[in-house]
Amino acid sequence: MKRSEGLVCVAFVVALAAACSNGGEGQATSTQPAVGDETSELTARAPEELAGQRVVFTRADGTYVARADGSALRKVLDLEGVFEFQADVSPDGARLLLRVDDEGRKQGTWVVTVDGSRLTHVAGPGRPVAGGAADWAPDGRRFVLAGKREGDRFLGLYVFDGTGSKPRRITPDEWEAQYPAWSPDGRRIAFTHVVPPNAFDIWVVNVDGSGLRQLTGEPGSDNYPGWSPDGSAIVYSSDDRSERNGLWLMRADGSDQRYLAAGGEPQWEPGYWIVFDRALQDPRQPGQVCVVRPDGSGLARLPLGREAAFPNWLP
Repeated sequence: MKRSEGLVCVAFVVALAAACSNGGEGQATSTQPAVGDETSELTARAPEELAGQRVVFTRADGTYVARADGSALRKVLDLEGVFEFQADVSPDGARLLLRVDDEGRKQGTWVVTVDGSRLTHVAGPGRPVAGGAADWAPDGRRFVLAGKREGDRFLGLYVFDGTGSKPRRITPDEWEAQYPAWSPDGRRIAFTHVVPPNAFDIWVVNVDGSGLRQLTGEPGSDNYPGWSPDGSAIVYSSDDRSERNGLWLMRADGSDQRYLAAGGEPQWEPGYWIVFDRALQDPRQPGQVCVVRPDGSGLARLPLGREAAFPNWLP
């Protein structure tokens, strides 16, 4: 079915706005730029050392892969009639975990091969767990997702084997837990703990469910953690901080928290560049994909098109 460009743009703006408006699991965090923020004015040009690095990202009409310089663009998947996003890449680069927020049968978490040849619905209607945002373990044999079993009051973190079976909840039943991120050493999972109505903080938990520890607190609503490749630091999205909304960095123990750049949905692997998403106030440009080094240098916008959003690195 052919869809008009105008309708696609409107649908994408609506979907992106719904996904980025706040920190709930049903709505992924991506903050608005501060007034005068320089990211909006950046020329779309990949840093030379990243030109050949591959990126997976979402557009209105599906999931795409391209080099950071915009070349070798290829569509991986389009689940017709829904918006799939927040791709997480398996360590070998062969599979993607994708999230779908929808009221129909396609809702939940999907695994797809990067060539688009195999697609599996691992969490959602008719499955043991209704799923959301997900993250691969470093060994590629397991993944964790935010989901609910029948009878659960709140979203919690469930660990699955690589086939999408044997789910095991690792956060307390009385907690709401979202946006998991597996540590590079495979021992811990960072996540957002939600205390209704609007408290969002970053916590960590051991893979067996022990060792719960809070890393961030007031002020700010903190979401979407991402580990540095060596596991020593965590980047995350934070809002409710006036002109310091956006990406923040901290050590893995929660110390030395500092502002990095306006944006959200950060990913920090495989290299020492952070790729992230921008939601712009101009509805004609609903998304941008940008990169920055953890010291704040090298800020750049990638030439992936104005609809590109929810990026992640491919190895």
